[in-house]
Amino acid sequence: MLAERIKTWTQEWEAQGRQEGETKRYTVPGIPLSQPTTVTWARADSFGFSPGRAVAITTDATRSTRMTRQIDELIRRINELEDELEQEFVKKREAFQYIIEKKRVRFAEEVTLQQHRLKTGLVRYLAQARPLNVLTAPLIYSGLAAFAALDLFLFVYQSLCFPIYGILKVRRVDHFVFDRQDLPYLNMIERFNCFYCSYGNGLAGYFREIAARTEQYWCPIKNGRRIVASHSRYPRFFEYGDAESYRRELAQLRAELMDQEAEK
Repeated sequence: MLAERIKTWTQEWEAQGRQEGETKRYTVPGIPLSQPTTVTWARADSFGFSPGRAVAITTDATRSTRMTRQIDELIRRINELEDELEQEFVKKREAFQYIIEKKRVRFAEEVTLQQHRLKTGLVRYLAQARPLNVLTAPLIYSGLAAFAALDLFLFVYQSLCFPIYGILKVRRVDHFVFDRQDLPYLNMIERFNCFYCSYGNGLAGYFREIAARTEQYWCPIKNGRRIVASHSRYPRFFEYGDAESYRRELAQLRAELMDQEAEK
């Protein structure tokens, strides 16, 4: 059937005086393609025609599969680099002589004493603060109420909706880390600032993952234009305009949201 269509296309293009390298779009019934087949006018005698001009067939489905494999390979390499980077961080932590014990950071005694000497007292800290920093502090701290409201909404949303959608809930504890208050060289204000930043950025990461899983369920399609700093799930989304893959593989992509191993 395909050979017959190729022969027909060849005759059409011969009659139209097509030039080598030109392309035209065709749909081949019975062949699953993400988009219509691309037919390129080229020299090809392998179809059993007389020597001269013929048509060569390439499918967007084949290219899409190849691109997906390349993306998966790039993601794998990025993950390996992240693991290597974490190992370098571990080496750097060892240089500062601290351990993590029951989720609390513990420094060696001599390091703790040295860092205590670098601590800035509250009076001196406030005296050296920029006036504009002091004036804007109430505005910054007022965001705590909004953060808490968002935190509550996210908890209620995923608690009620994710089980209905069949989405594995995001572990809140994975996104909130409060350990900088253990640093001996920070005063009370600096410790609160670190706590506040940890909460705000932890909440942002928590929100981002919940939103990403929601997007994977409802609209796992890449944007037509490049976006900056996309979330980790974005590379596995369907290409913009790939209607065939979207309809064929949407259920599978949704099913991954309940895969315990995939979410680790």
